[in-house]
Parts: sequence; C-alpha cells; structure tokens
Amino acid sequence: MNSNKANGRRVLGAVAWAFFLADFACNSAAHGETQQLVYRQITCHQYGLAAAAIPKEVQDALNRPAATEAESRQGERWKLSPRGLIEIGHSGKAIVWTPQKGLPILPLTSIAVGEDDWVWIGTPDGAICFRPGVHGGERWFYFWGRRYLADNAVLNVVAEPHWA
Repeated sequence: MNSNKANGRRVLGAVAWAFFLADFACNSAAHGETQQLVYRQITCHQYGLAAAAIPKEVQDALNRPAATEAESRQGERWKLSPRGLIEIGHSGKAIVWTPQKGLPILPLTSIAVGEDDWVWIGTPDGAICFRPGVHGGERWFYFWGRRYLADNAVLNVVAEPHWA
C-alpha cells in the first residue's frame, strides 16, 4: 500500500477492504435443556483495488463519488447528516441516529445498504455496520484500528453480497 503525506492528510493507494460475515451454530446444555446458539463472526481482508478478486462492479462503485443516501430493499431511506444517520421509514417519519442513540462516531463519509438491509457507513475514523430492527449489543458494529483497517479513513463503501 502506498502512503504519503499531502497537505497534512494521509493519502493511501487504491485499497479495498472486504468484510466477511459468517454464522456459527453450536449446541449448549444448560439447566438440563439443550439449545442451539448462533454466533456471528466478522473478518476483514485487504485487496488492491485493481485485484482480480474484486468484481468489476465493485471496483467501479468504489471509484464513483461516495453516496450520502441509500435505500433498503424494504423501502427505508437512509441519509448522512452532520448530526448523524437519518432513517426515513415507510410513513415518512424520520429517526436521527446520533451518538446518544448508539451511533459510534461522527462525521460520516459514505453509505451503502446490503441486500440483507444492513447499513454500512464509512467515516474518517473507521467503518460502521448498523443492523436496523435489532436491539441491544448486536445492533452496531464499529471497525477501527489495524485489526480491521490499515488506515482508518474510509472514503467509500459498497455492499456486495456475492463477493466471496
């Protein structure tokens, strides 16, 4: 990866990050009952943007200007704002997801909604995955630091379900 300083800002070579989601099921016996537990693991891999492993549609999408609005398959609309993430439901009612409501960080740079209706958000300091309709600790995922990203500045995101 190429990296240098330009106008006090770090400039990176063309790099794409792929987040892979995997579900693992196991049985757990507690209090004489057996129940199935499902765990979700998210891993990340880095590719050069021109790598053959990246579909052309994804390369093209990452090279377009970053989206600040997106729509789910269910028809919910999502917009980035300086205050947070705006969700506009079917009725037209808007909810602003702010740090006080769980949004991990501001400002927001880009947005994409996957076929599973998960909302992927880029920020100058990491990436966010938001799962609408899920409550508790499984709603927000925040990716920051070298475990996930060599550089935390996420300028654009693309949700591509078929890339494996």
